[in-house]
Amino acid sequence: MQRLLLTIFAVLSALSAADTKSDTVTYVTHDDVLATLQRAPEKSVSDQQVRVVDVGKYNVAVGVVYRSPRQRRPPSSTIR
Repeated sequence: MQRLLLTIFAVLSALSAADTKSDTVTYVTHDDVLATLQRAPEKSVSDQQVRVVDVGKYNVAVGVVYRSPRQRRPPSSTIR
């Protein structure tokens, strides 16, 4: 979880150094991330957006990818 928050901070910091000037701030809270994780279906893989923000030339998105420990694929035997 800390790695996710650190990555979000790094991406947003890098974008704030860009040419775009914005006077609004968008927070993605721990509760937002947990609510997104709770909507993930069990026994599967889920990729959901938490928040998408238009920052001028770019759109910045924060998403959560969840892979259930029960959803395991057998190792591929085609790799040689």
